[in-house]
Amino acid sequence: MNFGAKLAMYRKRAGMTQETLAMRIGIHMQSVSDLERNMFKPQIETFAQIRDALNLSPEETIDLLEEAKQ
Repeated sequence: MNFGAKLAMYRKRAGMTQETLAMRIGIHMQSVSDLERNMFKPQIETFAQIRDALNLSPEETIDLLEEAKQ
């Protein structure tokens, strides 16, 4: 599974829409959509905001970070 698919999975598990996640981390909804379609990878600050907004565990954070590196 790639970064975008995992991000979408974690977002949906948290019960958030793309719009809700975008509002929580201060980016445009289109940017969340682009992240989920692997159009680009997030900056480290945005990644940290995503981690916090989705309440990712350390293991999930590492898993998502590994996908972002590829």
